[in-house]
Amino acid sequence: MLASAARLLVSFARAGQVSWEIVEDRLADAPVVQASVLTQVAPTDPGELHRHVLACVHHDDAELRREAFEAAMRLCAAGALEPDELRGILDRASAPELDEAISSWFALATPSSIARALEGAPQHVRERALQQRPDLALSELGPLIFDDADLFQRKQRDWALQVADAPTSLVLRLVIAEPCCVDYVREALARLAASDWLAVGEYALVRDIQARCAEAISWIDGTLAAPGELEEYLDEMGQSIDDLISKRTELEQLRAYAERLAGM
Repeated sequence: MLASAARLLVSFARAGQVSWEIVEDRLADAPVVQASVLTQVAPTDPGELHRHVLACVHHDDAELRREAFEAAMRLCAAGALEPDELRGILDRASAPELDEAISSWFALATPSSIARALEGAPQHVRERALQQRPDLALSELGPLIFDDADLFQRKQRDWALQVADAPTSLVLRLVIAEPCCVDYVREALARLAASDWLAVGEYALVRDIQARCAEAISWIDGTLAAPGELEEYLDEMGQSIDDLISKRTELEQLRAYAERLAGM
């Protein structure tokens, strides 16, 4: 059967002019015919077609595999495919397949709906989605990064992410992950000072930041006292000893500020 005829069969089946069994029989034809059927798969079509979409996402034929990916995106966008199933498909895809699938998905659905579907997906899947629209990383695609301090840190410069635009939950995770980063600590304390948490006695977070500042200062002191370790660190970070001393001074100021906040 010609691929174009297979597409017509789907239309006839929806109109009640032929049975769906005839369409389903075409799923055993050559990959080009199967791919043609999958281009027409809709959320209201029989479950057998939906199951065939899932069966073809890792087919050896590149065209059939691509059409299966796109059909899966359409079904998920319409609520006919569970996000967990889609995340599993993307997790097993190769890097080129993943990029192509996500690119097609952005053409079919809104960024916010994609973020909802991929929330909780493996990091490499979320990163590939964010890579296509880094400008939305802290807005519509935020659920893909808000719980992942590691991803934020790795991509902060590449994607021009500003810690001031991050939600407080992410800022606090960043402080926990990198207590030596003055920008993270400063932003976290500013958020806490401006919130009503301290007014109701929630001092634990401020005290934790205070302790982490003290730990970071202690680490810097130890590094400054070990010439070999100091030289290795400065070379790796591309910094001077003055930079490290300046960081220590700022951390000490922030530690003292946290101590004052905790004592209010």
